[in-house]
Formats: sequence, C-alpha cells, structure tokens
Amino acid sequence: PHTVRVETHLPLTITHYRLDFGFTPHTVAGLGTYYTAQSAQGGDGGGDLLVTGGRPVQPRWSSNVHVTNTLAHGVLLVGATFTDTFGLDPVVARVVTDHVHIAEPPYRVGRWHPRQIGAVNRFLAFDGHHERLVVVPAQFRSLAISGTVAATGTQRLYTQLDFEVYHAPITATDFVAPNIWEVEAISTTRYLRFRVYATDNRWAIQRTVVLYRTLDSHTWTPVELGYDAVSNWATGDAPPVDGPIEYFAQAVDSRGNVALALDHGQPFSEVERGIVPEEVYLPVVLRNYVPGQPTLAHHLYLPTIMR
Repeated sequence: PHTVRVETHLPLTITHYRLDFGFTPHTVAGLGTYYTAQSAQGGDGGGDLLVTGGRPVQPRWSSNVHVTNTLAHGVLLVGATFTDTFGLDPVVARVVTDHVHIAEPPYRVGRWHPRQIGAVNRFLAFDGHHERLVVVPAQFRSLAISGTVAATGTQRLYTQLDFEVYHAPITATDFVAPNIWEVEAISTTRYLRFRVYATDNRWAIQRTVVLYRTLDSHTWTPVELGYDAVSNWATGDAPPVDGPIEYFAQAVDSRGNVALALDHGQPFSEVERGIVPEEVYLPVVLRNYVPGQPTLAHHLYLPTIMR
C-alpha cells in the first residue's frame, strides 16, 4: 500500500515509497519525553522504538519490501519534510539489570541522532528471504554540550519521507556500497552547483543525488547529478539561493548499493562562492562606409570593471 510506482532498470527493480507520519508524545516522569510514530500508509509502527544505550529514544517504523526473485540492496532518500520542537528533554536509554540500576545519563552530543533515518534490513530464513524497509522518522540534537545547562535540545520529526528501494537479482551477491570521496557546493548568482567525487571498484555508478535545504526551510530538496565515468565527478545545478544551506550526498551503483556521505555524521554546510563571467554586448557602428571600397579593421578596447 506504500508503493507509489515500480520501475525496472535491468538488472534493478526500484520501488518508490511516500510515507506520511503522525506522532504521539509520551512523557515519563523524571526522565523526559519520547515519541511514537504512525504512518498513514500502514506498516509496523505504533509502539516500535529505536533504543540505543546512552542515546535518546526515537520512534521506529518498518514494512515488508520483498520483491519476488530479488534482494533489496539499498535505500535512497529522495525527499523529506519535517518539523522541529525546541527545548525538548528526551528520554535517554540506559542499561538496567537485576543488580545494577543507574540514573538516566545526560545526552550532550551536538550531532543529530540517528545519522541515517532509513535502511534495509535483510534476513535469510528457512522459509526464504525477508527484507524490510526500516525508518526512524525522527532525530535529536542536544544544544547543551557542556554540563552548565540542562541537557535539552531539538527534536526533529519527519512528517513526510520519500524513499526508493533498490532490488537486484538473487544472484547479485555484492552488497558493498560505492565510495564517496569528496562533496562540494558552489554558489553563484545564476545557480547553486553540487559536485560529488564517487567511485566503485566493481560496478558503475548508476545515480548520484544531493539533498539540500536553506536553514529557514523544513524541506530537503533533491538534485539529480550527472555522473562522468572518466573523471568520476558527478555535477548538478539547482536554482541560486540567498543564505546558508545544509546538504548531503548519496550514490547508487549498478547493483543497487547506496552510499551516504555526511560531514562527520552531520549535513555539510560549507559553500564556495563562485563567480560567473558576465557577457556584455555592444553595438558596432561603421561610419563613412563607401560600397565597393576597402575597409580597415579596427580593434576596440574597452575597460572592464568587476564589482
């Protein structure tokens, strides 16, 4: 029920998912608040949670994505919309045993957790292959990186996510993602250009996508990049922007393996300011021209001023 459409690019099958989420907050006295997620498209959610020791508890959702005679290799994020809640005190998971009961640890990490919000979970059993799209439609970042203030931060809840799951034939046994070595953003008055240097030791790079947003936007916008197999650089342009941005890159190889490139676990923010050469067109007037008479070529030199 979640699939928007299915594409076949031999040997790959691509299933498209658009997921809409609603969230329910749960406050635990003395510990903080966590959320559970429900998707309008069904799936397994409700009370499912991502619980990692020493990290904020986050909602989790999953759904079966198996396609007959294939294996799901990777998932590509191609769009997202979110809301932010500031000043949230999260419930932080801790280890509790029959003999040890520790207090809730403070979470003072100024990075988004988790770093990746979508993945494919594969399991081979006696009754066949089981593959699920696992989504954590939320992230938390602490604003209190020192012990002098309360350990609160920003809770990001994704109300809409667009994923594409790549399925390869069962005979495709390579699950190694491509390598992304370098990511660049160049901003000019005419365009916002992204460049990604990506390689794969065994297969071709089939697709490269950058998602970006201005800091006042709550939507991640995708940009498709064209890949040059000779230089290994992928390049693509978006409309020009005014102000700082965040962005990250993904690359897909011909077996459907997906790589994600972040800046130490966070979106990139560095932008190079580029200069676009301007062209000036001037009228040329030829005086004292007599038909049939030779003319002299003159060179016209004009000052050029770059402001």
